[in-house]
Amino acid sequence: FEMATGDLIIMMDADGSHDPGEIPLLLDPILDGFDVAKGSRLLPGGGSADFTPFRRLGNKIFVSMVNTLYSTNYTDLCYGYRAFKKEALDRIYCSSNGFEIETEQSILMKKAGLKIKEVPSFEAKRKNGNSNLNSIRDGFKILNVILKEYLKPSYTINKKDEHVISYTNKVNTESGQRISTPDHRSLDFK
Repeated sequence: FEMATGDLIIMMDADGSHDPGEIPLLLDPILDGFDVAKGSRLLPGGGSADFTPFRRLGNKIFVSMVNTLYSTNYTDLCYGYRAFKKEALDRIYCSSNGFEIETEQSILMKKAGLKIKEVPSFEAKRKNGNSNLNSIRDGFKILNVILKEYLKPSYTINKKDEHVISYTNKVNTESGQRISTPDHRSLDFK
């Protein structure tokens, strides 16, 4: 993504499962003021010819977790057909490089306060190559991203006075509630 130079960025699979004809459907919300449009196989009008019952169940569990932990209303978490404003994409940094990147992006987009809209999308059977997805291994990676991001401290940056305010997340062991405490530190912006 760092090498992308356009104002609008499309993310799609290279295996032919995403229909380039849907790009205008992804761009419409961006042109209407949203920062990100993400395809959903599970909205009315969407679907998949390549979504096994096991993968569908895993996606449903992960969607429920993310919606509960992050106060989102996603319908499809593990689907990578998306459109971004370049400046919105520049506000999130993903460390993942596998199938879990879609989940990490979705969480970080919410944490960054981006305006997100899901649009119906149809996933065709792959036309090229073999799948590298291992549902169990990659499912654990997705679960790890969900929990890692939930436990990670949140940061807000005030560039005017070059301070970062971090909220260190702690959990009260008796009640199980999260407690956030502010911590102000100076940063050197270059």
